[in-house]
Formats: sequence, structure tokens, C-alpha cells
Amino acid sequence: MKETKKQNLWIKKLRKNKYLPFILLFITIAFIHIFMKNIGDDGYFKSINFHELIIRYKSWSSRVVIEFFLIIIAKQNINIWKIIDSIVYTLLAITTLKLVNPKKIKAVTYLGCLLFLCYPYLDMNTAGWVATTCNYLWCASFGILSFLPLINKEQQKTTNKITYLLSLLACIYATNQEQMCAIIFGMNLLYLIYHIYKEKKLNSYNVMSLLISIISMIFIFTCPGNASRTIKETKAWFPEFKNYSLAQKIYLGIVPTVNVLLKNQYILLLFTIFLGIGVMNYAKEKSSKIIASTTVIIISLLTIGKGFLIEMFPKFQEIFTIFNQNQGLILKGKVSIIPLCLSIVIICALLYMILVIFQKQKLLPFFIFTAGLCSRFIMGFSPTIFASNTRTAIFLYLSMIIVILYVVEKLYKDKKINSTQEIWIFGLIIAYALFNYINTFININV
Repeated sequence: MKETKKQNLWIKKLRKNKYLPFILLFITIAFIHIFMKNIGDDGYFKSINFHELIIRYKSWSSRVVIEFFLIIIAKQNINIWKIIDSIVYTLLAITTLKLVNPKKIKAVTYLGCLLFLCYPYLDMNTAGWVATTCNYLWCASFGILSFLPLINKEQQKTTNKITYLLSLLACIYATNQEQMCAIIFGMNLLYLIYHIYKEKKLNSYNVMSLLISIISMIFIFTCPGNASRTIKETKAWFPEFKNYSLAQKIYLGIVPTVNVLLKNQYILLLFTIFLGIGVMNYAKEKSSKIIASTTVIIISLLTIGKGFLIEMFPKFQEIFTIFNQNQGLILKGKVSIIPLCLSIVIICALLYMILVIFQKQKLLPFFIFTAGLCSRFIMGFSPTIFASNTRTAIFLYLSMIIVILYVVEKLYKDKKINSTQEIWIFGLIIAYALFNYINTFININV
């Protein structure tokens, strides 16, 4: 009896532990790492030495900071990377929820960890597990970590010297990746303008982060390897790219971005459903609710209802074919305008729904999703847009997860969710998280 009581007390303490969701996330993601193997570029980085970074800087890439650590990790037993990567992924969830959930609502924390299991982790094997995660997942995690002192300031919490140092180091690493550099620059610039307007003074950490991102951008744009790589990659992967006009590159940024979301289906659908729930709870005008309902229906038809839509309207097959085009995607013929217009309508509707939910009081979710979109749009100006595969969409997916959490946190904070709705919300996210996890497990080494 005494042992049973002790066990029950231990279980109760564990359930009350605020870190339990993150422990469970770490265990879940670490388990799937067990089955991962070195593939793709992992072998290349394992074989080269540090002096070759100079050669790569001159002929291929400006990511010398990332690749310095990549070489170190690649040369170790892969189990070292598996542990570190699981920690970094869990850290991404922790820092994101610190941003979104300052009141530490338990349900939001659990939902957040479940949402991170919805990310299509298979995207991280497109150039090798180690190489891809170091260049994308780690940059996403360290990029969010770099904002920690600013998050603490807005939440009126103190930041110790070690956190400042780690955040600055994280900023240096993250800004060595082009997309994350642009995001960190943009968000810090917005914060600088906001802080000057609100408090009429500068925040020293904000200024340092902004300077790091500017220095990184200069380093990226002046790197001879990036220019050389563009020429080589255009010739190898996308010869038509050099003849593309500005309008065609913008098209190349917008349409394939929406196509990536439509292909994944479920994150876009979850995102739209939660925005729809938010609009239904907070919209004052009937027209906003109509727009939200229509958007949810359209996204449902374009994702899980694609087969039904094509069966009912065979002409839609041609539109999906254009969405799925890779090389040779150009603006020609009237039908090419339809996917562009449809993409713009979807994007504008989603942004509008965010504004309706949060109004002018909280524009951060709007800016976060906009930053995520832009991080993928800029790939339209790169000849490696298709060679890079879907891994470049990680920052867009992350922005969508963050906005979903902002919506959920607001609903909980305003007591807009009853027990029945909570069951449906958890059921919906658990179902997709489980589906995505099993799919990752099945295809992990295919």
C-alpha cells in the first residue's frame, strides 16, 4: 500500500511538472531519430577538413559559420547528432511557447508540443539529415532563441548575462543562413521602430542583433562563392532561370509557395481552420465571417477535397498541373494567371483573417506570418528553388505553427473554449500529429 501511494504521488508530481510536455516531445522526437542514417551531403562534410571552408567560401557558399559546426558534427558518431538535434528541436518548441504563451496555460503548452509533431520532418532529409538540419532546423531554433532577451523585456522579465551571450551566439549562427538572416533583420528592424515610437529610446540588445544581421547580409551578398554557385546551379538545375523577368520571378516565388502548402495539405488546413475558429469568435462584422467560412471551404477543397473537386470539375486538373510544374514555370497563356490569382486570394484571405482576430492591439502574429511567407517568396529569385526541395519552407511552417498557437492562447485566455470544443481541438491536432509521425517513421529511410 505504501509503495502504491508513493507511485501515485510521483505520478501526480510528474503531471504537474511544467516541463512534462517538452520531456514527452523530446522522447518522441528522439525515438524517431534512432532510425535515421547518414545520407546525401552528410558523407561529404564528414570527409572534408576546415581549410576547405575557405575554398567553399570562394566557390560555393557564405555559410562558413554553419558549415564549421556541420563539419564537427558530421565527423562524430551519428548518435551525437541524434541527441543534439532532438535537443535543438525541443528547444525550438520551448522558446516558441515562451513567446506565445507567457501565462503558461497548460493546454496551450501541450497543444504546442503536438503542433511541432505536425511539422513534416521528412523535409530535413532532402540533402542529408545532418546537413539539412544544421542549415535549416537549427537556424530556425537559434533564430527564435536570438529573440529571447526581447521576449523577456516585453513580458517584463529579467535576462541574465548568460542568456544574453547565448542569444547573441545563436543570432550569429542563425543569420549565416540567408532566409533566417532576412527574418531576423526584418523583425529586429520592426522592433527598433516600435521601441523608438513607444519608449523614445533604443534597446541595446535589439541594436546589436540588428547590426549582426546587417553584417551577415553584407557578408552573404559580397561572398564570391554565392555568385559562383548561382551560375553553376542555374546551369545544372534551371537553365531557363537566367532569362526570367522580374514578373516571372515573383510568380515563381508566389505560386510554388502556395503549391508547397497545398501538397502538405494538413498544416495549411489546420492553420485555416484555427483562423476560421478565431474569426467566428472575434469578428464583429458578418462579412468577415463569410470570408473566413469561404476560405476554409476553398482550402478544404484544394487539399483533402482535391479528388472530389477534379471529379466534379475536370478543368481543375489543368490548374493543379500548373501548380505542380517545376522547371519551365513561366507566365504564358491565360490559364497560368489562374493559379497566381488563386494564390494571391488565399494569401490575402489568411492575412485578413489574422487581422480580424487580433485587430490593431496585437500585430505580431500578422508580421510573423508575413515574415514566414516572405522567407519562402524570396526563393523565387534563386535558381535552386526546386533543387532545394521543400526544406526551404521550414520558416513558413514555423510561422504558421506560431500563429495557430497565438489564436489558441487568445481563445483560452478569453475563455472562449468549453470542454467539448477542447476535446475537438485536441482530437484534431492529435490525429494529424499521429498521422504525420507514422508517415515520417514509415518513410524515414526510403
